[in-house]
Amino acid sequence: MSIPAGMEKRLRFFGINSKTKRAINGFLPVVLPKIDSIADRWYGYTLNFPEARRILAPHYSNNILKEKQIKHWVKLFSLRFDQEFLSYSLKIGKIHYINKVSPYLYIGGYNFIQCELMELIMAHYKEAEERSAALNGLNQLIAFDMDLALSAYTREHWLHDSEKTDAKDSKSTAEKTLESNTVLVC
Repeated sequence: MSIPAGMEKRLRFFGINSKTKRAINGFLPVVLPKIDSIADRWYGYTLNFPEARRILAPHYSNNILKEKQIKHWVKLFSLRFDQEFLSYSLKIGKIHYINKVSPYLYIGGYNFIQCELMELIMAHYKEAEERSAALNGLNQLIAFDMDLALSAYTREHWLHDSEKTDAKDSKSTAEKTLESNTVLVC
């Protein structure tokens, strides 16, 4: 597996290392049988909010969103941070931008899933050291994934905003920002 340039730096920044991978690999058999019911609870909860319902309800009835959500979490927990994973993250960020998914819905979604997974960890691991490693690994992985999702979303926003407001300028604000390397974006 080849990790794309820039992804290694992000993984290091979020502290995702061999210890994290061991903790997540140990936790994966606990998560997989529960991920379907966690996704059900997430959508049951989220569809109670008008903004989320407006965005999700038209696509939810045939379970496509739930299946994609599960696929995403399984990919994340597989710890295969290759070009396919990066491309997938960029695509999801773009789709969320197009569908006007507010950042608070992103962050709220991560929070909901994280709380559910933390409960699984607390129930599964009896020894403090294992529990701590699993909780840390989960937090690192979710922070990393949230960074990718929000960076992709922000990238789309910058690209579209610069097209609207700076059409005459040969270098858009997004391009200048990316060139200056002042912000971590995909």
